[in-house]
Amino acid sequence: MKRLLYILIFLLFVSCEREVFISNDTLRFKFVVDSSQIQPPPEKNGWTKIYGYTYDYVHYNSFRVVQMNTLDSYPDSIWIGVYSYINGFSPQDSTYLKQKVFKAAIGDTIDCLIKTDYYYAAYYLTVRDRTYTVIQQKDWIYINMGFFQNLNYPYIGGTYTYEEDVHFPIWRKKWYNYTIKKGQHQ
Repeated sequence: MKRLLYILIFLLFVSCEREVFISNDTLRFKFVVDSSQIQPPPEKNGWTKIYGYTYDYVHYNSFRVVQMNTLDSYPDSIWIGVYSYINGFSPQDSTYLKQKVFKAAIGDTIDCLIKTDYYYAAYYLTVRDRTYTVIQQKDWIYINMGFFQNLNYPYIGGTYTYEEDVHFPIWRKKWYNYTIKKGQHQ
């Protein structure tokens, strides 16, 4: 009986997470650039991960939409980008796996579609009726699709914390407001 209960809880958890997947390899969501996200660039800057998904392990195969405060964007906008780990290759070791895509302003809603296949990762980001496409495809890419997909929620990259609470309105079947508290790293 206990085992059946664990199986039912697991299936409920998996079905809740599956709600944003269009298919096994495609995730769709939206987020809004909140004024709290735009802050002076920290000394040791990094990408703040907004949302995405992972096959098996976070630092092995994961695909995320990210943002970064920089001197050339502050105080009016923020850089939106893409950030992937593919077969353990880190975006820190390959500029190809992390890319700035466009600057977004406060109030912009970004519609995101991430699609993976064995040989590529594709990002489609739409803001103000313009779609930006980033395809990560090289001869060395072969994505082990793994068995488990996990959603990746907002957290700060780099070695800094925010000076104020930061809000991330994210749509995944309905709107959720994720918050990273002042001084909190994740």
